[in-house]
Amino acid sequence: ISPSTAKQVASLLRAVCSKTGTAPAADIPGYEVAGKTGTTQKLINGHYSSAHHVASFSGFFPVQDPRLAITVIIDEPKGDGIAYGGKFAAPIFATVAKNCIQWLDIKPTSSISRTVAGVER
Repeated sequence: ISPSTAKQVASLLRAVCSKTGTAPAADIPGYEVAGKTGTTQKLINGHYSSAHHVASFSGFFPVQDPRLAITVIIDEPKGDGIAYGGKFAAPIFATVAKNCIQWLDIKPTSSISRTVAGVER
């Protein structure tokens, strides 16, 4: 694909990990994470089951200069509600990615701001 198309797709996938996206749990402060969630009904005896799911999340970071891509797939996740990839797989992605940041010495893409006593630092 062309560089401009790749940049546009990466921007759309970045939105997935934003506070208003379907996988905010995949975001890592200081790093621009992009990704795609997946929620699938399993085929059981020739029919799609509303009770059996696969949840997934595939992500990469940093968006502008990717160093790492990770896919998390969970067969029949257990928990409340539908097995959405953003709910079950995205947090696991973030945990694995945070560990890889140290191992691979991936530098932050933006400063991490924090608010202390009402003042952003």
